[in-house]
Amino acid sequence: MSLIVKTEKGQQINLEDTPFTSGGEGELYKIISPNSLNKYCVKIYYSQYQTQQKYEKLRFMINHKPQQITDKTNYMICWVDDLVFRDDNFVGFLMPLAFDNSIQLYELCTTKIKKNLKSTWYQKFDRDLDPSIENRLKLCVNIAIAIHNIHNTQKYVLVDMKPQNILICPEGKVSIVDLDSIQISNGVQIIHHGHVATPEYTPIEGRRINPSNDFVPESWDRFSLAIIFYEIIFGIHPFVATSIGKYKHITTIEDAIKNELFVFGSNSEFLELPPPHNKFHLLPQNIKNYFIKALDKGYNNPAGRPTAEDWGKMLFEELRLETEKTDVYCPVCKHIMSVPKYKHVRVNCPKCKTNIEIKNGSLSGYIGENIVEKKVYVDKVSTENKPNEKFITYLLAIAMIIGFIWFLSLNNNSSNIQNNNENNTEENNNNKPEDSLIDEIKYEKTIFMEQKKKFIDAWKKPNSDTNTLILNLTFTENNIKGLDSDVYEYQNSHKDLDKLRTSFKERKREQDSIMKVFNQNISTK
Repeated sequence: MSLIVKTEKGQQINLEDTPFTSGGEGELYKIISPNSLNKYCVKIYYSQYQTQQKYEKLRFMINHKPQQITDKTNYMICWVDDLVFRDDNFVGFLMPLAFDNSIQLYELCTTKIKKNLKSTWYQKFDRDLDPSIENRLKLCVNIAIAIHNIHNTQKYVLVDMKPQNILICPEGKVSIVDLDSIQISNGVQIIHHGHVATPEYTPIEGRRINPSNDFVPESWDRFSLAIIFYEIIFGIHPFVATSIGKYKHITTIEDAIKNELFVFGSNSEFLELPPPHNKFHLLPQNIKNYFIKALDKGYNNPAGRPTAEDWGKMLFEELRLETEKTDVYCPVCKHIMSVPKYKHVRVNCPKCKTNIEIKNGSLSGYIGENIVEKKVYVDKVSTENKPNEKFITYLLAIAMIIGFIWFLSLNNNSSNIQNNNENNTEENNNNKPEDSLIDEIKYEKTIFMEQKKKFIDAWKKPNSDTNTLILNLTFTENNIKGLDSDVYEYQNSHKDLDKLRTSFKERKREQDSIMKVFNQNISTK
């Protein structure tokens, strides 16, 4: 026998006789009819919560919905859609169902995925697999968009935001649920309190703010959101660690938050970190900075915590940089590889295992050895502090040796190719236009190498401008390798003489500019 309720407008809804889930204030029922509501469900409150205050709160939410409840492909805000009645008495409300095949986000906020989940979850979110970090960051973006749409009304603060109130499906779609417990205000004055907050997701200001009595600012949610994102990425709470020294008495997450013990914060010297935190160092610097702003620096400046909109934009851009690909040829076996277009990475050719360095989608260098460990992200290198001179000398020596070996190898290859061609088509090859261009490129490469030696000699002198010379060396080394790469690509791939000529002119123009500034600086000393 079905359960019958009616909407405020009098539409009859037939519900299944047993709820499909329940919570602290009520139970959720699937709809049998009408078919037009098959993507909705009904929440019926326990009798003690069927109050006038609850009715007025839900009525306000219906009249002041976020501008975009869903985009149908990435997120769903399961917002109050209509009130429901039984025997003319208010009993609950109608709301959208979460996306099909959804589970609680909490299932992905642990170090290991539970064995009872389908294989799809492992394939997309197992942290031992390469796709995991990308898929987890996409989840964070979708959550950020949904939360931003709620905050953008300037009326709502979730207060009790946590992974248990967010549902996800294998495709990465997210559904925000349990929204009838949020705080409602006009920006400064309370209209309806939020009442409940979970200590593990409550910021330090929770020591003086009681959600049942006080106004909770939107910056409160920013703290909770950062914790959720950290758990999604690493499977561990950002305040879980073993406290030592003056904090050795701290044993709970709640107390760790109150004592500002973010694992990568200003008090990290008093913490011994579990291994899952170590992967924090592999993140792009922007993401690390956002966590520090939200979970460490935000203690004294809650308003400085990144907003949901800030997180969404930053993560979207990082994903774009990480996921947009371009094809490059392995310089040894000619295997085509798809690599990040805007990143500096080192990869192994899957065919011949050559160690290849890629900068912004172009071949930068290679050696015939495997990389011991492949990192998903490569941190940006700072040149603000003057590097250790012995270390730089060591690196430059290695770079020169590798460059010289590479140069000899390419010259030998070029000689072999030229000899073979001469044996077969000597007469036709004598006057090809590319011969003179390639010879010119080879000659210019020797000039570049002489200029590189000048930079090294200048760097060794006392009171040299180390940072500028290191940059000059870097650009010159890239131009030397770039000439080799351009010729190789021309001979083995596109056969576009105009492209080769244009690239050569650009590299020569850049190198001439570097030398002009260098010579001017020398003449003024």
